[in-house]
This record gives sequence, C-alpha cells and structure tokens, in this order.
Amino acid sequence: MSNSDQFDGALKLGRWYRVVEEYQPDGSIELLVHDTRTGDVYSIEVPDLESYNKLVSLLSDGSITRLKKVMGL
Repeated sequence: MSNSDQFDGALKLGRWYRVVEEYQPDGSIELLVHDTRTGDVYSIEVPDLESYNKLVSLLSDGSITRLKKVMGL
C-alpha cells in the first residue's frame, strides 16, 4: 500500500501536508504527517489537545514550510 493510500480521507493541512491522528488513552495524540511533496511520513506525538491545535495551526498556515528528515530508520 502506498503512502497516498494510507492517507486517503486524512485531514489536509496547508498545501503539502495530510495528517491522520490517533488519540491515546493517556490524553496524548499521535499524528502521522505525510509531506505530499517528498512522500515522507513523520510520526509526531503531542501531550494534549492544546499542543495538537498549535501544531495543526502551524502546518495549516504555512509557518512550517518544510519537514526535513535528518536520519531514517
């Protein structure tokens, strides 16, 4: 399955990012962020809804123009 298939129906943020979120029992939120320009997928965990809203806002308004992978698995 390609990354684009995994992100069908995902929340689209700004021009480049698609996000799938998963709420954890401890209140934290795990996000999978797909950069549609590169095909890279990043896993980001935030501790609470306030932090989630801040991250979504940054991705939506273009404040984060690039996520850069510095090491891969």
